Amino acid sequence: MRFSEVVFLLPALIQLAVDKQVRRLLIFGITFAVVAGGIQVVADLLYWGAPFHSAIEAYNYTLVAKLSSRGYEPFWYYLKHISDWSNLILVGLALWGTRQVTWRESIWAWVPLVLLSLLPHKEPRYLIPVLPFVTMLAAFGCLDIFDRVAQRPPSPQRRLPFFVCWALMASLLLQLGAARFRRSESDVRLASGMVSSVTPTESFAVEQAWRLGNKIYLGGNRRIVNLDAEDVGAIANLNLDGVSTVALLRTNCRDVSCDTVLASLGFHKDHLGTANYVVFKRDRPNAQSPR
Repeated sequence: MRFSEVVFLLPALIQLAVDKQVRRLLIFGITFAVVAGGIQVVADLLYWGAPFHSAIEAYNYTLVAKLSSRGYEPFWYYLKHISDWSNLILVGLALWGTRQVTWRESIWAWVPLVLLSLLPHKEPRYLIPVLPFVTMLAAFGCLDIFDRVAQRPPSPQRRLPFFVCWALMASLLLQLGAARFRRSESDVRLASGMVSSVTPTESFAVEQAWRLGNKIYLGGNRRIVNLDAEDVGAIANLNLDGVSTVALLRTNCRDVSCDTVLASLGFHKDHLGTANYVVFKRDRPNAQSPR
């Protein structure tokens, strides 16, 4: 989610401030900080070995260094790509439903959407926490349409609720048809195989170690060198002292002829490789890497 949930802090503060609920605002702010901070500390200690590692890296990588690997999108990206995170029928009903409710219900859907649109990098998955509130507004829109039709004299227009229901079901089918699930069991099995083939003191160098579960599956006390595409491109210059196993994505490895480079550093290709990864092992991990 990349911390998308934090955008709900603003609508909560707006609502409490407008209602002049100062005591509740303070309680909410403290509770939010303690709970969110606690979750981040525990999760990052287990996964990265350092508290708040993911938040700091996301901030530095995306906002400070501006190195997003997927580029940056304009403010209206989510509006232009509605079909990637919802569909026109649902969003249209949500806009109609916004007219039927107070601002208190509306800000929980639209304020987070605007805040996420202000970020330089955008992805449809960042809106997943917002979807329940958009759907809630769409439900209000449906109820209003049904009520308006029910109050009219008998006419062909009384069939409108049925058309709305069919349209919603059709939109659901469209969403299911666009769903794609990427399974990562092979990467997790690779992590288990790597751990079982070395001693507890040996270290790993892994491209995108998060795909293998990082410290959760590769060993919490083990040193893990997390590589990115730039590191793979300059792998001959990396310090791999103490590293016994290197796992690289096949596509990137092929581009830089890593077989030849790693062979010069004392590594050989191992049978643990999968469809996604190619694995190299070194018999004496404590040997100094040649320069």
